[in-house]
Amino acid sequence: MKRPDQFAVFARYVVYRVKSELKAETTRSYLSYLWWLLEPCLMIAVFYLVFGVVFRRGDENFVSFLLLGVTAWLWFANTLTKSMQSVRKETNLMLQVYVPKYVFPLSAIMLGLFKQLFVVLLLFGLLALLEGPSHTWMWFAMIFLVQLLLIAAVSMLAAAIVPFVPDLVYLIPPLLQLGMFLSGIFYPIDWIPAAYQSLFRLNPMAGLIIEYRNVMLYSQLPDLEYLACVGAGSVALLACGLWLLVRFDRIYPRLTN
Repeated sequence: MKRPDQFAVFARYVVYRVKSELKAETTRSYLSYLWWLLEPCLMIAVFYLVFGVVFRRGDENFVSFLLLGVTAWLWFANTLTKSMQSVRKETNLMLQVYVPKYVFPLSAIMLGLFKQLFVVLLLFGLLALLEGPSHTWMWFAMIFLVQLLLIAAVSMLAAAIVPFVPDLVYLIPPLLQLGMFLSGIFYPIDWIPAAYQSLFRLNPMAGLIIEYRNVMLYSQLPDLEYLACVGAGSVALLACGLWLLVRFDRIYPRLTN
């Protein structure tokens, strides 16, 4: 069992990795931190042009509708994409010094969280201008926390499995693209036949995006039972991912060598 001082060292290492990656990301482009905001804005612009202008399917709240869906989805997709190879790509480091393997996906999760908090500040500012604040906005934090648990769970699990099945690196991106179209980012659940709406909500990202919109756009209370189910399932998956990373901790260096 690791001593408390060892956990402190690993915690400081996670902070160091996050800071280093943030610095690297901001120095690789001229626009630096602005890309964290430009990415969702460009995606919103594309969806608005296609569905709002060309097909005329959006309403007066369509920009806000897209804003909530896109920012939630990009946080999930970008963190998973970065986490899935976080163990596999650290071969040289693992062969030189011992580091608990959960540190690598944890660093990617913390990096994604920091960037998302930056985006959330913009999100609240824009929604305050476009829609006006509501008393239901206080529930945003709960939905945000449930999504964080979901992202951590999927990221840890992917990081634990990919070294054993490297081909998943090529499978996950198209699955994420499919998931984007099945998560209601640019269309409401009303577009789906009533018989399939319950199946639609089995996709946790689709359900969370609906909950974000309910509390931020429509002044409705969230479905606490649904959030509890997603949260409990995420905790179970997270425990599974952490168990795999700890169980095969000494095997990963040999797999990736």
